[in-house]
Parts: sequence; C-alpha cells; structure tokens
Amino acid sequence: MKKLGVLRTFCAMAFLFVGALPSRALEPAKDIHQYVHVVLRSQDGLPEKSVQAIVQTHDGYLWFGTQEGLARYDGHGFFTYNSANSPGLTSNFITALVETGNDSLWIGTYGGGLVQYREGRFHAFTERDGLSRNFVMSLFEDHEGRLGF
Repeated sequence: MKKLGVLRTFCAMAFLFVGALPSRALEPAKDIHQYVHVVLRSQDGLPEKSVQAIVQTHDGYLWFGTQEGLARYDGHGFFTYNSANSPGLTSNFITALVETGNDSLWIGTYGGGLVQYREGRFHAFTERDGLSRNFVMSLFEDHEGRLGF
C-alpha cells in the first residue's frame, strides 16, 4: 500500500514538472500580443464556412477541406478544387487531409473514397479499386510511411 502512495506522488510530480516546461509551439521571448491572428472566411474565398480538415504541405500552402471542396491558401487568396473543375476529385465533401513523405496530399472524402493529389493531378481510389468503403473520415501516415485511415 505504501508503494502505491509513493508511485502516485511520483506520477503527480512528473506531471507537474512536464507541465512546467516551456511550450515548443511558441517563442518564449515573445509576448503573446506579438503573434498574428488571421481569420479566414467565406468572404476571403474559403468555399464554405465549415472546415473539416486542415494541413500545411511542405511547400507552405495551407489546405482546407470543406463540404464544398478543397481550398488551397497561398497567404494571399484561395483556389478551390471541386468535382466540377478538377477531374479525379470524386466528392466535394472533404473529411480528412494528410501529406505523406513522398509529397502526396491524400484527401479523404465523404462518399467519394480516397483521393491522391500529386504533381498537380487528382487520382481517386474507390470501392471499385478495392477500397473497403467510400467514406474516409481520418487519415494518417505511420512511422514506416504507410497510409492509414
């Protein structure tokens, strides 16, 4: 019983210590007011106000998955990809985004399967290609470089 109390005390101290470490996401020397806060809205070119997924790719673009398409933000404006202007993008309802080590942007859709964007082209994978279902709600790349959902 005494060992359990010591273990609890040790764990509590460890959590307190870890919580006291400076955040790696912010520069400790900067005041919080020195950070820029930008709000991107439909008025700015976002195709729809409900964003389902966000990823920043290695080339600096921010990608937003919405229910009305995939929007790429370059710091100045948006370009929207959808099934009407982008062959291979099988659904406008984007649910998940991930960039993998081979510089592919993978796009999960609601009803349109899994889509790869690479070198300016979209390529869809659906149930017809062996996908277990056409609804992809999350995406990740594991430590061995394999795509999972």
